[in-house]
Amino acid sequence: MASGSYTAATVCVAPIRVTASYYFWGQTWGPCVGVPNIEVPGVNSNERRLVFNFDGSLRLPEASAATKYRQFAGFNLLNPIDVQTDAWFPYMLQLSP
Repeated sequence: MASGSYTAATVCVAPIRVTASYYFWGQTWGPCVGVPNIEVPGVNSNERRLVFNFDGSLRLPEASAATKYRQFAGFNLLNPIDVQTDAWFPYMLQLSP
């Protein structure tokens, strides 16, 4: 994902860190783990949809004109009470079936 670009496209999620010029398997659908942005997705029960932030982290969709084009990532699989600010959390990735 292009750093600093809100309209960059994510085509897959790598399950591990990938070194340049190496091949890897990318995930496009199904249960996945991600890193939340500053705000914690899913703190409230109606906050389940997730989008990719420009740095690859996950966040809630916004209604502002400047950032409304962020790419849809999927939805949060945790109950709101289980979400932590500094931990990886499971979500359902929905890029391509």
